[in-house]
Amino acid sequence: MEFMGFHIVDIIIVVLVAFLAIKGLLNGFLKELLSFISIVAGVILAARYNTTVVELINEQKLVPQIPDDFSKLIGFVLIVISIWLVIGFISSLVSRVTPEPRGFLSRIAGYILSAARYVFIFSLIIFGVSQSDFFKKSATKFKAETQLFQPMTECGATILNIDLNQTSTNNNTSNENNLTDINLSIKPTVSLVEQNSSNY
Repeated sequence: MEFMGFHIVDIIIVVLVAFLAIKGLLNGFLKELLSFISIVAGVILAARYNTTVVELINEQKLVPQIPDDFSKLIGFVLIVISIWLVIGFISSLVSRVTPEPRGFLSRIAGYILSAARYVFIFSLIIFGVSQSDFFKKSATKFKAETQLFQPMTECGATILNIDLNQTSTNNNTSNENNLTDINLSIKPTVSLVEQNSSNY
């Protein structure tokens, strides 16, 4: 679906980012900068060092052994929360020591940073949607028809340190294995039917 030559999905993304970024006008540059750093640094570092953090925790035996099945998730959450708390503390400390005069330029810069932060967040969401089996058909369609869906998907993959080509290869391998399993399960049935047919 298009409106004035633009796909409705592109319009929705732009409108949401532009609307949500209004908060940056109120917060000003410094507060938005710290907020931007907290989420960007948190997610990027968490995506790359989640297992390392859990390995260190397990080695130090600070808590009961963390199972491998949950190590990535737990490591990711721990890093994000830690960075968020540290940046939040720095933000409150800076705002108390040197209150920022929210002039025109500060508000405009805050708006731009806020918009960039929401582009970052939506890139993660869109990447997650594109990898979901439930939305995969729609995601493929949006990648072909929209201007923003594909680059934001790639951006989300880069942020999370995920190789889209490798993901696609794994999916194809999985599909091939499923087809092989189906063929193997059907083959005895087909042979039995052919044998019964020859008896008649």
